Amino acid sequence: MSSVPVPQDDADRLWAERFWTRFYRPGVPATIDAELDSAGTMADLFERDALRYAERVGFVSLGSGRTYGAMLDDAKAFAAWLQSMGVQKGDRVALMMPNCLQYPAALFGTLFAGAVVVNVNPLYTAPELAHQLRDSGAVVLVVMDMFAATFASVREQTAVRQVVVASMGDMLGTLKGPAIGLMLRFAGQKPAPWPKGGMHRWKQVMRRARRLTFCRPEVAQGDLAFLQYTGGTSGVAKGAMLTHRNVVANVLQGRAWVLSQIHDDEVLTNVTLLPLYHIFSLTANLLMFMGWADATS
Repeated sequence: MSSVPVPQDDADRLWAERFWTRFYRPGVPATIDAELDSAGTMADLFERDALRYAERVGFVSLGSGRTYGAMLDDAKAFAAWLQSMGVQKGDRVALMMPNCLQYPAALFGTLFAGAVVVNVNPLYTAPELAHQLRDSGAVVLVVMDMFAATFASVREQTAVRQVVVASMGDMLGTLKGPAIGLMLRFAGQKPAPWPKGGMHRWKQVMRRARRLTFCRPEVAQGDLAFLQYTGGTSGVAKGAMLTHRNVVANVLQGRAWVLSQIHDDEVLTNVTLLPLYHIFSLTANLLMFMGWADATS
């Protein structure tokens, strides 16, 4: 079947008219160009949302919530810790966790530090993990304790210098946190043994981090924000390079379309079942709804 080419003049006219916008529902703008140009980086966007809704519970995991303001403090503290460990703008920080409260703290902290987020599937086998860490050049890894043994088996094959080990109960409170840990162990989810030397625990990292001073680096929209790896169905996983402008544009597009009918005084609850390390859930559940919803996982 052959297609009939559209004359250039007609193509230019159709593009100028943007005829498809006639089908947009009321309230959806035709473009986001002006908003995008002034939006800054992904860290800037999160900070504005977090300050605007500082007292609102924005993140809930296993029944325990964290306000936007508290998560902003967590992220900046983690950024300060990264800087104290020698992490510089453009360095890669890998996150290997299921959905938990540590994930947004580490993710936004990495972006505040000007580093690049490398999301890692926690169910990776040792060879898959070794490939991604080598390929990305990650120098820091934040990993849930249930998967620390997998990393330990390939650590010498990577450039990772600092490892932070988190536990599901770390940010759930003094009573619930240990109770969750015990419940997981009784359910057969006890972490496999791993060598403790050379690894930091999340709680100790954050205690130290809150005493440090965060020095904000200069980060532009054109700088890299994520190395987001593909599924590897056609070979080894490959890192897609996403700049801050890429991700901010996607977030603003989603908000313009999905949230155009939502009023400022309305509070949404976004139940996140998909893993946040996946690009769809990361964008559609976490980044698009921050500042608009209680993000429950």
